[in-house]
Amino acid sequence: MIDALSRLLDRYAGFGRKASGGAGDDACGAWLEAEMAAIGFATERRYFDMSWFDADRADLSVAGLSVPLLPHLDWSGTVAGRMLPCWPDMAVQNVADRIVLLHLPFERWSDSADRRIARQVDPLLGRGAAAIILVTTGPTGQPLALNIGDGDVAPLPAAIMGSRDAAAISAMAGAEAVLTVQGRGGRRPAYNLVARLDRGHARDLVVSTPRSGWFDCVGERGPGIAIWRMLAEALARDDPGANLVFVCASGHERGYAGMSAYLSDGAPSIDRTAFWLHLGANCAARDWHRSDEWLMPLPSADPHRFLVASPAHVEVARPYFAGLSGLECPYPGDGAAAGETGRIMAAGYPDVAGIFGGHLLHHCADDDLRAIDVRLVRPVLDACEAFLRRALA
Repeated sequence: MIDALSRLLDRYAGFGRKASGGAGDDACGAWLEAEMAAIGFATERRYFDMSWFDADRADLSVAGLSVPLLPHLDWSGTVAGRMLPCWPDMAVQNVADRIVLLHLPFERWSDSADRRIARQVDPLLGRGAAAIILVTTGPTGQPLALNIGDGDVAPLPAAIMGSRDAAAISAMAGAEAVLTVQGRGGRRPAYNLVARLDRGHARDLVVSTPRSGWFDCVGERGPGIAIWRMLAEALARDDPGANLVFVCASGHERGYAGMSAYLSDGAPSIDRTAFWLHLGANCAARDWHRSDEWLMPLPSADPHRFLVASPAHVEVARPYFAGLSGLECPYPGDGAAAGETGRIMAAGYPDVAGIFGGHLLHHCADDDLRAIDVRLVRPVLDACEAFLRRALA
């Protein structure tokens, strides 16, 4: 089992960057399509159209110093203005023609729709700022990519900076600066992989996971992908009492576009869905000791992960996930669910559980094989399989 999980994790990592509809995402989907067909599933690609943007350059130049940035909201161009550093809830009187360096509070940032970001950004809009650079103050000091809605339009030029670089820039308040983002983008097709094993039952078990993201996403997505694939094989060996529907979605980083497309066209109806398990971010990434200068890997799982379930399944899930840090305390999904799990529950499915979270390197460019230890994935796989069989009993 460990060897099989290692093979899956290594292969997922090998596809590199997995922006939705890009080469890595498409190749990963094709690989999983072949994997599922080999188990005996009938597979189908369901295409949808979505936005994309690839940056060739993104940086801020000020007083002879150039700092790399992450592009945000598919904007490209060049903007000049004086630097204006701002901190959380700071009263700012004049932002006209300034490049605002907005320091966000400390968090494992993931989504630009987060209300804590909007609370800082909204007071700056419509007041003449030349641009906003979000400083994603997080556990590593690196810039953290933020999920955006498909087709979102920037209200003004924007980019993202890591807090490690922001300290030196903030000391140059009032200096002339130039923000440059050069890239290309547009619309392109992406696809959800849907694999089905029909056993002639009146009801379906749905297991879903995203495969796309901003970077390589090895800790963010890899364990969920590996668990998804191994669950398919385990449940195909016998008849758990339901048809099997396994969905691997693209479009995650852009408003969960793939899952939204699947829910609106093609998902099993509510009345024929026996249960739906969603495997989101940080199913089983490793934890770290850290300081400002270094990271030291630990043999334990990052506890910043959550298990949510429909209220009737919370206590059912508890014994199966006991001892798994973060997952050992399942929450009722009504109000606690996030990401795709929240979308599934909001669509009205009554029997749902989902895992989501954000490990230390979540949405960092460094989220590679260093972020995982295969020995942490096996117990989550075992817990998910035992829980699903109990939920279907």
